[in-house]
Amino acid sequence: MPIRRTSALATVTALVLVAGAATLLPGGAPEAAAGALRPYDDCAELLERYREALEVPARSSSRGVQEESASDSPVAAPLGGSAPAPLATTGATSDATGSGPTGTNVQERGVDEPDSAKTVGGLLYALSDTRLQVLRSGAQPTVLSTLPLGGGGAYGGELLVQGDRLLVLLPGDGGGGGGGTEPMDGGPAGMVLPRPGGSGTRLLLVDVAEPSSPRLLESLTLDGGYLSARLSGGVVRLVTSSTPTVADPEDATVEDVLPSAVRRGPQGQLVSDGPAVDCEQVHHTDAAVGASTLLVTTLDLGRDLAPVDRTAVTTAGDLVYASPDRLYVATTQQARRTPERAAPGVTTEVHAFDTTSPIRTRYAGSASVDGTVLGRWAFSSYAGHLRVATTHPGDATTRGSSSSVVVLEERRDSLVETGRVDDLGPDERIYAVRYFGDLATVVTFRQTDPLYVLDLGDPSDPKLLGELKVPGFSTYLHPVGDDRLLAVGHDATGTGRVTGLQVSLFDLSDRSTPVQLDRLSLGRRTTPASQDSRAFGYDPTRRLALLPLSEDGSGTGTTSSAVGIRVSESGTLEEVGRLDTPSPAQAERVLFDSEHVYAVSRSGVTAGTAADLARTGSAAFRRG
Repeated sequence: MPIRRTSALATVTALVLVAGAATLLPGGAPEAAAGALRPYDDCAELLERYREALEVPARSSSRGVQEESASDSPVAAPLGGSAPAPLATTGATSDATGSGPTGTNVQERGVDEPDSAKTVGGLLYALSDTRLQVLRSGAQPTVLSTLPLGGGGAYGGELLVQGDRLLVLLPGDGGGGGGGTEPMDGGPAGMVLPRPGGSGTRLLLVDVAEPSSPRLLESLTLDGGYLSARLSGGVVRLVTSSTPTVADPEDATVEDVLPSAVRRGPQGQLVSDGPAVDCEQVHHTDAAVGASTLLVTTLDLGRDLAPVDRTAVTTAGDLVYASPDRLYVATTQQARRTPERAAPGVTTEVHAFDTTSPIRTRYAGSASVDGTVLGRWAFSSYAGHLRVATTHPGDATTRGSSSSVVVLEERRDSLVETGRVDDLGPDERIYAVRYFGDLATVVTFRQTDPLYVLDLGDPSDPKLLGELKVPGFSTYLHPVGDDRLLAVGHDATGTGRVTGLQVSLFDLSDRSTPVQLDRLSLGRRTTPASQDSRAFGYDPTRRLALLPLSEDGSGTGTTSSAVGIRVSESGTLEEVGRLDTPSPAQAERVLFDSEHVYAVSRSGVTAGTAADLARTGSAAFRRG
C-alpha cells in the first residue's frame, strides 16, 4: 500500500473557513490551509458583517458531524441503527487507563467531561427525566434526594462535578431567545427557572454539600445550542453555537445578532440580562462565513455562574476536543468551488483556544483540513502539535475515499501544517483513532479491518510503521497496559457483512507487526459504547472492562445488562459476569468504585460486586 509523506509548510494565503483544496483523490490530499482570525474593530463592523450574512443565506455550509450526546461518527451504522464512535487519547501503550475522577471514561487525563451520570465520594449523581437524582452508592444504592429541573426535563442533559457543587447542563434547540421564565413543575414554592425546552442552553449550579437536600444556587441561560463543556484546573469551558433569526436583516441590531445571557437566583429573581459576549471579543475572517456565533464561556463553579471570560468566533461549531492547555472546536462543511476544484468537496475547520490561564480563554489559531473527521476523538494535542485524522470522501460506496493524519503547529495565531501521512485505507473510511503520545493507531473499514500503527514522533515526517488486517472493525480502542489495546467493535464476514458485537485484544509491542491476541464474541447485541466512549469503563486494578449490553428478544422484549470482561496478563479475554437491569430499562452507563459496579439506566441504578458482577441491590429513581 503506497504511503505518501510530505513535510512542506502549508501556505497561509488561503483563509480559514473558505480555503480551496485540491481534488479529493487518494494520494492527492492538499496541505492544511491556515489563517489567523482577528477581532472586530467595533460593533458597527460586526453588525455590518452579520447583516450581510443574514441577507444572503449561507449556501455552502452544512453541519457535518455531531457531538457528545449523539453519535460522533458520520459513517453508516453497522447494527441496530447505531453509528460507531471514536476513541480516547492517553500517554503510552505501556500504561493502562482507568476512568476519570468522577467515573467518566475521559479523552484526556486531567480534563473531566460532562456525562449523564457521575460518581465520587460515595455518592452517585444521575439525570433522569425531569430530575437530578442523588444516591448513596454501595451494595444497596439508596436515593437520598431528587431535585426538579423544570418542565423541559433533562433529556440530553449532562453533569460536571467540582467539590460540593454540580453543574447541570441542559440543551435547548439552539435558536434565539432563551430569556423567558416559567414556574418549575414540582419545585419549591415560588421557585422560577428559565423557560425549559424551546431555545437556549440552560445551566444550573447546585450545592450538594448536604446530599439529602441539594440546593439550587442560580441558573444561567445562553442563546444557542449546547455543544459540550470541559472541566480542567477547577475551571469550566462551555461551548455553544447560535444563529440569529431576524425578520428584516437591515433593521437588525447587535442585540439581535449576538447571543444573550440571563442569570437568575434560586427563586428566579433576575440577576443580570445582557449580551453573552461583547463585539470586540468576537473573532472573524475577512471572508463571508455566515451569521453563526461560536461562543466559549469560562466559568468558575467555586464562585457563581457569572462568566470569568468570554470569547467567540463568527462561525458554526460541531464538536469539541480539549487537552489540559488547549480547547479545539471544529466544523465540517462543504468547501466552495474554486478554479482548482471542480467539485465542492468537504473541509473541517478547526479553531484553537489557549486555556492555560484559569481566568482567560485566548484565541490561538485556526486551520482548514480537507475531509471529514470521525468525531472529537480524531484530534490529539501533544507536545505543542495538533494531530487530526480525516477521511477524504469518495462516492456513496466509499470508492475513491482515503484517509490521512495531519500534524499542525501553532505559529503566529495560525495552525500551520508540518507533516502528514496520506493514503490510509483506499476506498475505506476511518472507524476509530487512538493516540498514545507520539504513536497513533487508525482503524479503517470496508470489508476487513486494517489497524494502522503510525509514528508521529517527528512532526515534520510522520511515518506508517505497520498494519494488521482482520475481519470486522473496531469502533473504540482502550489501552490496558503492556502495549496492549482492547477494542470494542463488530465481527464481519470477508465481504464486510456485520455478524455481531465483539471485543478484541491487540498487541502493539512490535510496532511494525501488530498482532490480534484474542477476541470474544458477544453475539447480535448492541452497546452504547459503540456510539459514546463514556459508556465504557476499565478498572486497571482488576484488569476489568465494563460495558452495557442490550439484546432484542424477538417479541419477548429487550433485555439489558452490564458485562464484565477480564483481560488476563497472558493475553486472553474472559467474560466474568453480567449484571442484569430491570426491564424495560436499558443500561446506558457503567460506573464503578473500589468494591462495586453500577449499571445506570433512565429508571434507576443496579449494583453488583466488582469481582464477578453478582447483583447486590438496586434503587429506582423517584418520579414524584
